[in-house]
Amino acid sequence: MTGFVLQAHTLTHSNSQTTPHTNPHVLAWPDADNDAKSKTTVEVWGDDRLLRTLDASKMHQAVYGGESTFGGFSWHKEMLLYTAEAAAPPTTSWWEDEEAAANATLGGPTSTEKIHVSPDAAIVAGQGDKFVWKESWGEGHSNAIAPRLFTLDVVKGVVQQVLAEERAVQGMSLGQAQFFAMPSDVHAHAIVFVAWPASSRRLGLKYYTARPSSVFYASL
Repeated sequence: MTGFVLQAHTLTHSNSQTTPHTNPHVLAWPDADNDAKSKTTVEVWGDDRLLRTLDASKMHQAVYGGESTFGGFSWHKEMLLYTAEAAAPPTTSWWEDEEAAANATLGGPTSTEKIHVSPDAAIVAGQGDKFVWKESWGEGHSNAIAPRLFTLDVVKGVVQQVLAEERAVQGMSLGQAQFFAMPSDVHAHAIVFVAWPASSRRLGLKYYTARPSSVFYASL
């Protein structure tokens, strides 16, 4: 049994997996590369039919296929484990344009004058961060800022982030995850994955593969 992933317009092949479905594959595409406002659609196919379609935009953006350093797909029963760019928190600038202001308030400004947020106004999370530059992994991974692990339950149609609250992997980029059967309990399952420290200055991974990394094992 083989599986493949179609990310945007690039076809990539994942490792062969034993799954409940024949020829399982996932189609995933964002409207724009890691745009916080883009829609990420995921389709799961198997047994020559469409098994599930869902909007994963609230959880993640682009899915990393096998061509990416972070990519990796693994099946466990009806559960798919994969890597994707975590959804960026909403951000705004300090100035709102005429159209946004007019839509938000009645009798808004009718000129092209910009609206300045008063310094005395309460600052909310993400305000003023719209144009803040974020460090990426570069070298073919210019859109990779926060790769994270996710699971997709094909039956329930639910996408969840894995280890979202785990302090041991905070500030790290995750990838290459695989399900791993626990010897002590064949009915339980765990995962193994690679984590790269995401410092304030990342020097790339594609052309220099000896960057510091760690292998983690975690039960689910």
